[in-house]
Parts: sequence; C-alpha cells; structure tokens
Amino acid sequence: YATNIGLCARNLDNLKEAKLNQKHLFISKLANHNNLTFALSTNGIIYEISNENQISLFKIPEEIRQETISKIKVIGNKLYLFSESSVFEYYLIQKSFQKILSGNQDFDISDLAFIDDKNIFATEKGLLITNRKSPKKIVKPKLIINEILVNNKITDFEQLKSLNNSQNLVSLFFFLFFSAL
Repeated sequence: YATNIGLCARNLDNLKEAKLNQKHLFISKLANHNNLTFALSTNGIIYEISNENQISLFKIPEEIRQETISKIKVIGNKLYLFSESSVFEYYLIQKSFQKILSGNQDFDISDLAFIDDKNIFATEKGLLITNRKSPKKIVKPKLIINEILVNNKITDFEQLKSLNNSQNLVSLFFFLFFSAL
C-alpha cells in the first residue's frame, strides 16, 4: 500500500518498505491486473510490481512518453493512462495502445467507464460520452522540407542563422509524410 512515507508491502509476518534501487517510492495510485500491480508515482512514473514485490519501470510506448500521466486505471486487460489532455487505452496482453480521448479540454477527467459502445468520462463539469471506435494506431506526421528560398534564392539551413534585414522574404517548400506507428 502507498503511504506518505513510501510504498509498503505487508505479509502475515511483517511490514517492509518497498524500494527501487534503494530509493523511496511515493505512489499516488495503485491498480491491479492478474499477478501484477501498476503503481503511479507522484511525479508521473509508472512502476510494475510483481507478487514477489519485485519493482520495475513500466515501459510506456515511445509515442506517449512526452505525456505527463496523472492517473491510471485497470479495466479488464487494459490499463488506462490519463494525461492532462488525453486518455490512452493500453492493451496489456498485446502491448499496444490507442488514444481514446484527445484534445485540449478545459476539464479534468476523474474516471471512466464503458456501456455498450460508449466511453463515459467523469469530469468536474459532468459526464462526457463518446462512441467507442475500433483501435487505431496513432499516426505521427513527419515534416520534410524540400527547399528554402530567401529573397527567391535557394538557401540552406546554415545560411538561415545569419540573415540580414534585407533578406526578409523567406519561403519554405515542404510536405507532411504520415506513417502509421
């Protein structure tokens, strides 16, 4: 269990503080799945804890590492990761994920549930209900710059660092390449 002095493990005989690399763990949320417990630290790091109290870092997919996770919840075989503006559904068996809510909402999501084909998000402003969609992979666009012109003359990136006042007409020719992750 999580306390204000660290993470504790208790069996019938004793109480012991659970540490990772001799460091205290300050946990804000625990969620169980089969023989594994997920622990969200107060600074947004997620740990996995085995039944034998072995602690390791949960490997968050690269595409969502920049998100600050503030809440977690396990429902069935899925771990839900709540960030400031998104909710991710992580499939624990398949080790894949999808974003089920995104955007810059001006409300905090405190919980979620599912009824039939609906996502139901609890917020301080009421319930937000969305349709469940089939899992989609997040598409990450890649910006490719083909050509840079300064005053209608081809220029390279290094020359952009030292433009003078008369070099004030800058044109970029680019395209966005979308590939599924």
